[in-house]
Amino acid sequence: MLNDEYLSTMTGMSVTELAIFSPEFEALPGGSVIQAFSNKSTSNGQLWASLHTTALEYSNIRFLFETPGLRLITNADGDVIGVVASQNGSEVNIKAKKGVVLATGGYEYNRLMIENSYPGWPVFSRGTPYNTGDGILMAQKVGAGLWHMNASDSGSGAALCPGLNFGHGAYDSDLVPANMSLNSPSATRNHFFFVDKHGKRFMPEDRPDGHGYGRREYLFFYDGVACEWPRLPYWDILDDTEAKKGPVCSGKAQDRMFTWFTAHSNYTWSSDNSAEVAKGWIFKGDTIEDLAAKLNIELGVLAETLATYNGYATTGVDAEFGRRGDTLVALEGPFYAIAVYPNQYNTQSGPKRNTNAQTLDAFDNPIPRLYNVGECGAGYGWVYNGGWNNAEAMVTGK
Repeated sequence: MLNDEYLSTMTGMSVTELAIFSPEFEALPGGSVIQAFSNKSTSNGQLWASLHTTALEYSNIRFLFETPGLRLITNADGDVIGVVASQNGSEVNIKAKKGVVLATGGYEYNRLMIENSYPGWPVFSRGTPYNTGDGILMAQKVGAGLWHMNASDSGSGAALCPGLNFGHGAYDSDLVPANMSLNSPSATRNHFFFVDKHGKRFMPEDRPDGHGYGRREYLFFYDGVACEWPRLPYWDILDDTEAKKGPVCSGKAQDRMFTWFTAHSNYTWSSDNSAEVAKGWIFKGDTIEDLAAKLNIELGVLAETLATYNGYATTGVDAEFGRRGDTLVALEGPFYAIAVYPNQYNTQSGPKRNTNAQTLDAFDNPIPRLYNVGECGAGYGWVYNGGWNNAEAMVTGK
């Protein structure tokens, strides 16, 4: 655990201004005493702003903005002695006095790296599209080993919005995800259920959607007979009552700007989802058969799923998946559907390191004068505990 004084020094905030993440894996040895802290108001970048301001106060640190690293420089013995970076269109060499620390984050938007390592595709991210794994590639070039590259810190909740352009060329506008607000049933929003590509339910919709455990195990199912990922994406099926309750996704005006795209899109989602139906982001059918035809689902299958689900709503018992009875409500047409993809928080892998944060080669030997910290080589794999990344950045950075 980090003490109050250290937390205050690192973040510039008192502990009372920080929120505590509860452990997701209390059954693991030591899991019940883990406490992870974050700013209570992360939606407007306060945590980053505080860290940034604190760093700039150090007069002996020179900051070079808009100077991305390209390659590591090594000497004849393989020691890392500097970095080649790009500045104003030209390459510059930066000599390291003692060593190089890779603190470049993850590879959420390196599609090739994700496709070659994750147990399913496509997967989208809540974070910045500028996380393209640059530090990982630089480390590989000098012989770094990698670890748990198949670890996906993924829940659900990404809906694609073709044509939603952010205006600064950050990412292919045809693959921009919106953050789902209609992702888990509540007392007030429960007129929906999930089906796979073939119109069949596959999980309880109230399944917890944690950082490293919950829905991932349901979504990344590969059907070896059909040779497909039947739940990538899956369909969120809702009725007219639900559609008129409010947006199924979050726009900037409605959300606390939890995701990078929500914060930067400047898009306001319509209150009844009609504008998004017109854009083709949401499909609508007057009957369940009409909707099935638009989703390319075999006629009759989705209708049977609806009838079975509505039966469970009548009895208050979900005999297939055990969804809570108080969230079971019968759906009536017209009907709507939106495709939902895995939406990861961040990657949890990269260059392997030891407890001194030294980057290790493929044979577990430290690469001289090369270190990696934080999400670039994150220590957690498949059992990520919520809030760990902030703590890991502090611990490995120190």
